[in-house]
Amino acid sequence: MIPKNNRILHFFFSNAKFAADLAIYRDIGDYLYWRLDEDEKIIATLNKSLGSYSDVSKYKCPIYSGVTLFEIMVHEGIHQGLQDHLWLHYYTYFAKKIIKNMNRQSNEYSGEWETPFHFLLCHLFSVATNWAEQCEWIDEEDILQENKETENFDIHYISKEATKLLGAMLELVLPNAKLTLKSRKDILAIIVSCYIRLKRNKKLKDVADSLLIFTTRGVGNSAPPHYRKELLEIFNTLDDYRLRSDAPEFRAAIESSIQARPN
Repeated sequence: MIPKNNRILHFFFSNAKFAADLAIYRDIGDYLYWRLDEDEKIIATLNKSLGSYSDVSKYKCPIYSGVTLFEIMVHEGIHQGLQDHLWLHYYTYFAKKIIKNMNRQSNEYSGEWETPFHFLLCHLFSVATNWAEQCEWIDEEDILQENKETENFDIHYISKEATKLLGAMLELVLPNAKLTLKSRKDILAIIVSCYIRLKRNKKLKDVADSLLIFTTRGVGNSAPPHYRKELLEIFNTLDDYRLRSDAPEFRAAIESSIQARPN
């Protein structure tokens, strides 16, 4: 719950339906999209060496700030049982622009993030996995009755939309040569770890299953064949053996998706 002394965030996001009705996501999303598309100065800055960005400079960055506003808004929507994805799928557009504008990653670089762009890309995945898992901590008493009375009410609605987002972003990342194999493995590891945590809670089986479907097959079984094969190759080379051994269903789902014919 957003404290009342944080007046701006409380005003806009304490009632997620209010934020949805105002379409706040459109103003934030379009602004970030424009900055990532046309602002050459910020693009150049985000392509520099990481420096203190992940610790200090991100708090002065309009891109990080916009991403965080989405994070807060969607988080509130999840806990309020809102049957509206609040356009969390803007993250896919942010990821596209980040990948388009980022410099090719150096194969010699062994750190976690080479530039602010690489940090931001991984951050999108971290936030989206958090959205997928947040449904575990929903308190039904916090959900407004009008939301519960929505037709086909699904308490996990937004978290499932987050799994759809994760699949869409992963399709952008895994085949992309701008990222090193290490970076692509790190991002896949974020998603596999999320799946493992979800499947351990039987009440979240629908979200775990949704994550498997959208990361291996895409929306409507639309993931291209080359992506499915790349996904299997990278999964089989994950550095953490425990991830592979604890998620045999993930590997099986990938293999099944390869055998299936994309739509």
